[in-house]
Amino acid sequence: MSASKGNIVVVEDDPAMRLALGRFLKACGFRAQGFDSAEELLEDGAAANASCLIVDIHLTGLSGFELLKELRKRGTERPTIFITADEDSSLPSRSRPPVSSRNPLSARVSWLRFVRRSR
Repeated sequence: MSASKGNIVVVEDDPAMRLALGRFLKACGFRAQGFDSAEELLEDGAAANASCLIVDIHLTGLSGFELLKELRKRGTERPTIFITADEDSSLPSRSRPPVSSRNPLSARVSWLRFVRRSR
């Protein structure tokens, strides 16, 4: 296998989704590291070495937005993709991620919406 394109951290409390994202990222040439909670990622400190974060908005414990706010407070700012199974189209207007006052361009957040099949 060729050299890795970078380390992507996935924070997702659904084990099947976390596994699927990790496998997909690895197949695309990235190193993927998964965490089942914001608290687990904060304790590990892996965000400091990540190229990008993929974070579920609705986590058990701290939400994805609260995680991003805490990482910024600790001096770790990384490009972040938020994912959710929530089909509520008003979500982006209700729940804006925190914006960096120091560098608004670094606070740009990509929205990736996943729709999971009901079981």
